[in-house]
Amino acid sequence: MAYNSTLEGIQALRFLAALLVVLTHATFYTSERFPELSVWWQGGSGVNIFFVISGLVMVVSTTDLRRIANGWKIFTARRLIRIVPMYWVATSVKLAAVLFVPVLVFHSDFNLRHIISSYLFIPTVNAEGEFKPLHAVGWTLYFEMFFYALFALALGLRANPYWIGIVLVCFAALSPFRTPEVASTMFFDPVVLHFFAGMLVIAIIVGWPTLSGYMSRRPLAPALLSLIGFTLLLFWPRSMTNVPDALKTGVPATMVVLGVAWLEPLLNGRVPTWLLFLGDASYALYLFHPFVQAVIPTALQRIGVENVMVCVLLNVIAAIAIGAAVHVVLERPVTRLLKNGLMRQFQRAQAGAHK
Repeated sequence: MAYNSTLEGIQALRFLAALLVVLTHATFYTSERFPELSVWWQGGSGVNIFFVISGLVMVVSTTDLRRIANGWKIFTARRLIRIVPMYWVATSVKLAAVLFVPVLVFHSDFNLRHIISSYLFIPTVNAEGEFKPLHAVGWTLYFEMFFYALFALALGLRANPYWIGIVLVCFAALSPFRTPEVASTMFFDPVVLHFFAGMLVIAIIVGWPTLSGYMSRRPLAPALLSLIGFTLLLFWPRSMTNVPDALKTGVPATMVVLGVAWLEPLLNGRVPTWLLFLGDASYALYLFHPFVQAVIPTALQRIGVENVMVCVLLNVIAAIAIGAAVHVVLERPVTRLLKNGLMRQFQRAQAGAHK
């Protein structure tokens, strides 16, 4: 089965995953000003979908890089360009809020060591004893960068990237030793297995072409698989603590991504342009939505509007709007500029190597 490089279904899924996180934080920030509202924590499962998608995309996007000696350098540069600039901007906005508008910031304080560690992706613990940087949603990027480092190492060694799975399993197995007293144990977490699950998804797609072809001809089956996965993610009772999180979130998230991946041949060219755009903007949406969501409940409270559903709805709409605006005005031009610079540098290096 030929796997198209556009991954339009996966791109749309990226927006849906970000939207789930936005919904959770919309209820979270609203509940801080209006305690009668319960937080919808299940939306946090969007992060699990993100991690599985990341595992899949890293395998697909590095196919050509595995054949060249400096592939790991190009991979590393691309990942840094993708992640770091917007994260640094978002972290700087959060720092400015802590310094100048502390009334809007409930879960951060000024700690120079914590701030520097946050910019450098060094595992750290915040004032509340959580493995979170200054800009709290950035904790997921720590895991992403950890995974990217392993992937870059595999490319540098010209090794099969699937050996990363062994490393991730080892880190997950060390979870009993994860403790806030030792910040470096942050990555001893079963959630790292989600990346390997995404790698296995693409291995199934490409390695079993007969099965993949069957699924593309019977779209109801993969669609049902994704639907069941979503249902488990969103409605599995949080009170069932006897079920390991790796199973409670990892397996359903993998089902969601696998189902969509099997549908790619049918989705290619059929996903609405606006949905692809929002998929492109999902990173900016994820990074910047907390800023507007912290403001709206306070503003509504001050003008006497106490309808929590209105607050949640406005939070979601405003978050999508700010994410789209940041993507168009800042993320897209900055990323394009840095990528063009990287390409010119690579071409000069190639030309020098042939002299």
